[in-house]
Amino acid sequence: MTGRVDSELRATPSARIDEGMVGEHRTVRVIRDNGLVVADVSLRGAALLSWRVRTGGGDLDLIDGYRTSSEIDEQAGCRSAIMAPFTNRIEGGQFTFEGQRATFPVGESPFDDGVVLHGLARFLDFSVAEVVHDKDATIIVFRNSEIRPNKFPGYPFAIDLAVRYTFGVYELAIDVIGTNVGASTAPFSAGWHPYFRIDDTPLELLELEIPAATRVATDENLLPLPGAAAYVPLGGASDVFDFTHPRYIGDQMIDSCYVDVRPSPDGRVHTTLTDPARGLGLDVWQERGGVHAYTADALERDPRRSLAIEPVEVITNAFNRSDQSAAIRLEPGETRTFRFGVRVTTDANDDPFHLKTPLPAHTPEELP
Repeated sequence: MTGRVDSELRATPSARIDEGMVGEHRTVRVIRDNGLVVADVSLRGAALLSWRVRTGGGDLDLIDGYRTSSEIDEQAGCRSAIMAPFTNRIEGGQFTFEGQRATFPVGESPFDDGVVLHGLARFLDFSVAEVVHDKDATIIVFRNSEIRPNKFPGYPFAIDLAVRYTFGVYELAIDVIGTNVGASTAPFSAGWHPYFRIDDTPLELLELEIPAATRVATDENLLPLPGAAAYVPLGGASDVFDFTHPRYIGDQMIDSCYVDVRPSPDGRVHTTLTDPARGLGLDVWQERGGVHAYTADALERDPRRSLAIEPVEVITNAFNRSDQSAAIRLEPGETRTFRFGVRVTTDANDDPFHLKTPLPAHTPEELP
């Protein structure tokens, strides 16, 4: 397939795929189990535009994604951005890798605003490569092969990308898969930049828990401090940035990366956002890496109406840090997958909507 969904793959008794448009941008809509879940993905950047699930209390709107064609064009807020081949910022738009100096033309397309951040995938149009339905989930794989040395002067490497969405009823899993198709080792990292909400509950009334021991300290440009100074142990209840145990966000401004994360017995790292009054929450999980949290204070539309919980493989400015050099190496012919997701949680003891039954794990070899 080259972007269109084949007619025989559009529908099963439990799921349907529709094609749509947001202005000039093509989208794919997933409808499962008679509307228990409805999700929209833009082919520009393979970005999740919306994710709505139905519970006994009504429909829940859980993602604050792009709403208009102009927001997609401008990448306003980098909403739901699939971040690859780098995450967050690159200092000065420059880095040296394996003795090769690379410089992005800062102030020119695609980084017209002079800040090189959140990768290149968000500027690219993906194609629909595969659609699979079964009784538990709908899987859609998006692909792009445009990251090449002559495409982006600041990134002289060749990377094929795949983004695999797995939509269950109350859980969404994402695999970002990067393959180095070039002849030399490439720097590569991946992440996701979603803004979560629990319907219209104000951010101040939500509880956040991040199972991390360390926060990354940054300068006025939101770049990590040099060397070991970047890593600050969290200080307990008196530390306003310590969310090791659930605490209300309140009026706290957050734009921080958390590392030294603690996996749960299932091997995953679980960051939770909860509405205690409603007994509902979101469990944002990832298989490795760190967690960047941002209270959306600087968004042009709806500031502080959502919380960015960003699974990231490495910290900001990793391409310029010796302590991240091993983590970003992608050898010629090598494929690396970063897997993460989110599921709806409930306090209900009887779990009538099966919210506590996670999607099955998949290995990279199982990817369509």
